[in-house]
Amino acid sequence: MLMPQPQVPKQPAYPPQQSQQGPQRTEQPPQQSQQVPVTQQVPQRRQPQVPQWPAHPPQVPPPQLPQQVPQRWQPKVPQRPAFPPQQVPQTPEATAQAASVPAPSIPAGAPIPGAPAGFVSTPEIAATGAARPAAVMGEVELSCRAYVKMFLHASLFPRCSINGLLLSSSSPGGAVCVTDCVPLLHAHLPLAPITQLALTQVDVWCSQTQQRIVGYYQANACVTDSSPTPCAMKIADKIAEQFDNAVLLMLDSSKMSADYRVPPIVMYERKDSRWLLKDKHTIMLRQWEETRAIAGQMLESGDHMQLVDFDSHLDDITKDWTNQKLNTKIAELASPANGNI
Repeated sequence: MLMPQPQVPKQPAYPPQQSQQGPQRTEQPPQQSQQVPVTQQVPQRRQPQVPQWPAHPPQVPPPQLPQQVPQRWQPKVPQRPAFPPQQVPQTPEATAQAASVPAPSIPAGAPIPGAPAGFVSTPEIAATGAARPAAVMGEVELSCRAYVKMFLHASLFPRCSINGLLLSSSSPGGAVCVTDCVPLLHAHLPLAPITQLALTQVDVWCSQTQQRIVGYYQANACVTDSSPTPCAMKIADKIAEQFDNAVLLMLDSSKMSADYRVPPIVMYERKDSRWLLKDKHTIMLRQWEETRAIAGQMLESGDHMQLVDFDSHLDDITKDWTNQKLNTKIAELASPANGNI
């Protein structure tokens, strides 16, 4: 007798594959879009109004030019005669009559009537009637004080170019007497602002002490060069505008020695807008041997260290650029040899 077997539920061979997608959305029926009522008339876009040009532009009449055009100005040229006037020949009687007229008699030294200033009468005028200009003295006299201070200035700065101003306390006219000098610079000589400041200060001081600037001196850094530089001539030209007989003095550094027998100076004068060498016979240095001895004595005693130029005064305004103490010592040493400096 067969026993009944239990019924085993059949399982599928493979389990059903589950979709990897997430939960499915329930589909909703599409909503009907609401229709917007459209107006029957749509406004048109405004179009700009274009001006209508005529088919042909209007004809413009040409400008009317003036009938009379002004002519260019022309200078009036004096009309000369076609032929020069004929000279009337002088008769022998007229020539003899003109020769018999005596020349005007003018005393010697008196001014001539109608002549420019500076014309005086000479003995020859009585015979010829011609005017001759008065003689102008071109001599230059250099004092002991002026030379010694220039010598000490060059000795204080032997490797630098130095310059200064020449002063005179004598009245204008006649010979130029250089009584004093003012040392200016020992570096940067062409520097215009410092030079202009120094000239202004010295000019004010001279007006207070009844002196005037009559010249300019300079010593070049190169020992063998004693020719004036463009800077020296430019400053000398400025002085010549105020003083007609201005001089330009160059120190010869190769001869700057107390044992040298000849003054180591080269002097120039202005003629026809040029600086020319001055005649050595018109340069006077009285008591040269005594002056040379004083310069050597002050150099040996170290008095040149007391000299103050304008450049050192700008570094320390307490220093006196007029060198009054040095002037007093020079006067004491020069009094037995040269009573009038």
